[in-house]
Amino acid sequence: MSKRILTCIAVAALAFGVPSALSPAKGARVDVTADALLATVYDEIVRGHLDVAFQNIEGLIRVKPNFRLAHLIKGDLLLARAHPISTIGAVPNVPEARTEGLRAEALARLRAYRERPPVDRVPRYLLQLREDQRYAVVVDMRRARLYLYQNDSGKPLFVADYYVSSGKNGPLKVREGDEKTPIGVYHVTASLPQQKLSDFYGSGAFPINYPNEWDRIQGRNGHGIWLHGTPSDTYSRPPRSSNGCVVLANSDLDALARNLQVGLTPVIISEDVEWLSFDDWAGERKAFGSQLEQWRADWESLDTERYLSHYSKRFSVPGQDFEGIPGFGVEGLRDLDARALLRSAVPWPLDEQVRERILAETRGNPLALLELPRGLSPAGSSVPRCFNKGMPAARHCRHCLGDCPGDCLFGDSGLCIHGWNDKRPRRFSWQQLLTRKWWHRVFWGIG
Repeated sequence: MSKRILTCIAVAALAFGVPSALSPAKGARVDVTADALLATVYDEIVRGHLDVAFQNIEGLIRVKPNFRLAHLIKGDLLLARAHPISTIGAVPNVPEARTEGLRAEALARLRAYRERPPVDRVPRYLLQLREDQRYAVVVDMRRARLYLYQNDSGKPLFVADYYVSSGKNGPLKVREGDEKTPIGVYHVTASLPQQKLSDFYGSGAFPINYPNEWDRIQGRNGHGIWLHGTPSDTYSRPPRSSNGCVVLANSDLDALARNLQVGLTPVIISEDVEWLSFDDWAGERKAFGSQLEQWRADWESLDTERYLSHYSKRFSVPGQDFEGIPGFGVEGLRDLDARALLRSAVPWPLDEQVRERILAETRGNPLALLELPRGLSPAGSSVPRCFNKGMPAARHCRHCLGDCPGDCLFGDSGLCIHGWNDKRPRRFSWQQLLTRKWWHRVFWGIG
């Protein structure tokens, strides 16, 4: 093997930390994207097949003519024919600043390709998706990668992943102009077509809701964080080159755009994504659901001590710390507010006895006020004999199935309002709870 070839192999190994083969980890997903084609080129370099590597890089350039990194590697391969090279991007008389970003991009692409998570791993953050959220986006800033997952009846299934660029100064945006990318859970708020944007944003843009409510609580500010494309003369940008946005190649953005739902698709941005097996993911999901259900039950009980047992001593919300929580979301609504909430849940006139009994049984608890009258119809709003016999409201049935010794309270749906027909009190699931806007108003004090 010639000295020139050995030098090229040494450069590739030094720059990318490559082993003797550049194939992805066992069980990883395999594709034919620019990253895979680029990995093939370096695989041929490691094997000492410079002519094959040159043919492959020319094929990549034909497919992606504005891929600057591919042109840089082609230049290195041409130089290697004349004399040994000592680094990636050894083009003479080119400022270091212009090649440094391309080297970083090459490293990020090759690392992400080699370290692609196996098919049986999912991001830890996708514990629960709403039924109408068809897809979820997870951005890993360390890997310079965006992952797209499909919601398959609550289970996240991998769809695709893309190379991305992010803020020049790294993660965790705090203030306007810091050129950092925010870390957190966001959602797409709009779709801006190419016709309404300058060429800088490429084939389109999707703003996200930074700063979200949590960012504002933490005192973070700024605006204009988007997912967007690249200028027409640029295939991709270095991994740390934006003013805070998440930037994709135009072809990748176009593919991603087909799966984004304005106002629904979550965009989770992380410094370093944690990956779980499906079994571990299911275990964490179940444990979190149990904890949230216990919190909900303790909140519904209006027992301050039980409710506060779920909170850290460091817990705070704007204008209120842990010591001020006893009156925060634990006490029932005032009588006037409880009546107003009941009127919103039951818009037609209620029999006075039915209304007063519901108010007495729920004690102003907003969850009970919304749940207890579910399915109530004008025809079913007369006083049932159950009330006259002193039965607790939780045991009134929508249809008398034997456990309720009287007329049905809520019409003829055939179901007990709290599952009394099967001897188990019905509980409002934590998945449903998280999607209820009124819950966010009660907990956070926001709309």
